[in-house]
Amino acid sequence: MIKRTINYVDYNGVEKTEDFYFHITSRDADMIQGSVEGGFVNKMQQYLEEGKAFALLTTFETLILKAYGKKTPDGRFVKNDEIAIEFTQTAAYEKFYKETFSSEENLVGFFNELFSTEGEAK
Repeated sequence: MIKRTINYVDYNGVEKTEDFYFHITSRDADMIQGSVEGGFVNKMQQYLEEGKAFALLTTFETLILKAYGKKTPDGRFVKNDEIAIEFTQTAAYEKFYKETFSSEENLVGFFNELFSTEGEAK
């Protein structure tokens, strides 16, 4: 599990600092890899080699939203479309998006961290 602490100014002009969590389970990773003919990793490599920036961007954003969730007091990690959409409607998401997609290094680093921490709670 990845925790990102984001400092941002919300749409009411209020400065905030919040923790946001991202997690891909082993099952999620298997489903993602198997969802693309030839494998997800191979498809992403193909997009890189062919310079298909928009395809990479939309695919990675989909993965970010699949990984995003909220920790509950009883120890669960809840992910669903409603929670993901709610996140995209915040100024925190805008800041996270800009930072993550600002360079290939940041983007690849985030996904390497996300997929290398399966099952770990950080």
